Amino acid sequence: IVEDYDHEIVGDTILIVDQAGGGGKTPSGNAAPSDPDTPAGDIAPAADSALAGRPAWEIKLTPKPEAAVVWGEVRLWISKEHYLQLRAEYYDEDGELVNVMDMSRIQVMGGRLLPTAMAMRPVEEEGNLTRMTYQDIEFDLEIDDSFFSQQNMKRIRP
Repeated sequence: IVEDYDHEIVGDTILIVDQAGGGGKTPSGNAAPSDPDTPAGDIAPAADSALAGRPAWEIKLTPKPEAAVVWGEVRLWISKEHYLQLRAEYYDEDGELVNVMDMSRIQVMGGRLLPTAMAMRPVEEEGNLTRMTYQDIEFDLEIDDSFFSQQNMKRIRP
């Protein structure tokens, strides 16, 4: 989610400028605004926090009433040392916690420091967990535009 916002670090504060547009989908599954200069919501000032022994900022994202989004609120924990997302909590429109996503196994992969494991847990479904672990990753690959055609997507579908 943080990747969907232009941000700037000023002292101990993360200033998130606006949400990236393009009409695509954000990692949270919410529709992004088509106008990149129109933020989809409000960002509360970063609060000092800690997660798993790492100093972090806790950031609260609240959508504007007219925003076409699924979540009533998203809270992010961003590490102060490397600006990595460590956790995201997703709340419904009634303020109830629905999902928790934790990031872990921070290491260098593909020449970048990043969390290489993600676990998404639905709060009301005890024992359910979706886990994703990166084994290898490459960035800035040259991919021909034709790869993203509808015809090719149908061809490579399992």
